[in-house]
Amino acid sequence: MSLNAKLTSFAAALVLTGSAFAGDSVCPKLSDIQAVGITMASQLAYNYYIGYAVNNYNTSSSWGFAIGPVEADSEEETIDITNDILADLTAPGVPESGKGDELVCIYETGDPNLFAVAIQGYEEISPMKFKQYIHK
Repeated sequence: MSLNAKLTSFAAALVLTGSAFAGDSVCPKLSDIQAVGITMASQLAYNYYIGYAVNNYNTSSSWGFAIGPVEADSEEETIDITNDILADLTAPGVPESGKGDELVCIYETGDPNLFAVAIQGYEEISPMKFKQYIHK
């Protein structure tokens, strides 16, 4: 199964199995995510990367926010590309239920093969775990 097909399946599973959370569970505001930007990148596969950052985004929780996969030649190029994508996002995050009691917020990218997600409680998840979560 190709990387894009796996990511599409992952997003579809989140949308189909998840439901919006109650009022006290809120996605980080896009403007807060944009203010922090993408600060790190990790390779998923040959020339495919995700750009991400970990922050509380003016909430009471830590969040991991990632955009990907993007085709790039390096982590530095990935950070530049994903920051450009992040700057162009306009839609607020849509909360969905993730694995267990995780809150996952999906941000519309306008590209079915490109995902922008925030996962609550990220401080307990390693970068490798985050890549696996996005990759499924």
